[in-house]
Amino acid sequence: MRMRNGRWKISKRKAMTYIFYGKMKNLKSQHWFLLLRSLKVDVSVVTYNSGKTLDKCLNSIEKYVPVNRLLIGDGGSTDNTLKIARDHGAKIYLFRGEENKIGRIRYKLAELAETDWLLYVDSDVYLYQTFWPRVSRYVMEGVGMIMAAQDGHPSPLQKYFEWRNRKFGFITFSNTLVPRAVLLKVKELLNTHTGEDAIYGKRILEMGLKIVRIYEHLSFHDKDIQEFNLAFRRWGADLRTKKDVMELVKTILRHFRNTVLYTVEEQTLEGVPILLSQCFELLKGYLILK
Repeated sequence: MRMRNGRWKISKRKAMTYIFYGKMKNLKSQHWFLLLRSLKVDVSVVTYNSGKTLDKCLNSIEKYVPVNRLLIGDGGSTDNTLKIARDHGAKIYLFRGEENKIGRIRYKLAELAETDWLLYVDSDVYLYQTFWPRVSRYVMEGVGMIMAAQDGHPSPLQKYFEWRNRKFGFITFSNTLVPRAVLLKVKELLNTHTGEDAIYGKRILEMGLKIVRIYEHLSFHDKDIQEFNLAFRRWGADLRTKKDVMELVKTILRHFRNTVLYTVEEQTLEGVPILLSQCFELLKGYLILK
């Protein structure tokens, strides 16, 4: 590394050495930002009638992430989602019928990606300026997943989410950086609609790779309680498709156990009615009840 014309220069070979062997932390901040600019990533966004949030989501990505290509996997939007994606110059891939599963779309977008690392951002997530510098510093061998905590709308479940994160950690694909080659080994995603983040997290731990969780809030998740409940119903429907009644029972019991532990340890009933209703949403999804 040397200075030329008043600016620091670093070879690509040296940059990749720092990235993969974790020596970036020893660089001065001005050198660090030079390395960040040398690492570009494909960014994958799964959409379905995401018109209300997508423009703001993509603006934050373009502003704060060194994007190589923007990949959109759409599950059949009927609003202005695809127009917004085209306006941002995204490459759009359509998934219909049996192809329209979130896990499958994430996997297929990884197949279509070009970069060694791939960033997943949900269509209702807005990245903060601090996101990329904080997340990308963990790009190195031995890491299988890097994600950050998120802000959200004021909610009766806020205290529960904070408790759950402290007790169990968190797992998400909503603002997550992964090594593409590793994700392509997890073929279970091809037949998964929801819960794909937990499946991937379990598999990479089995591979001996690390999950990096950053508890600093580095993005905003624009999702309300009603949308969280719908996610539980979709989860139940996915389990029905797999004819996995035992997993349904285990999921409901685990969610109920967490609700009880939260109530006891935090000595509060805040959010408990909503948490219990989510057990019923799972069951509704499995039984296809409206």
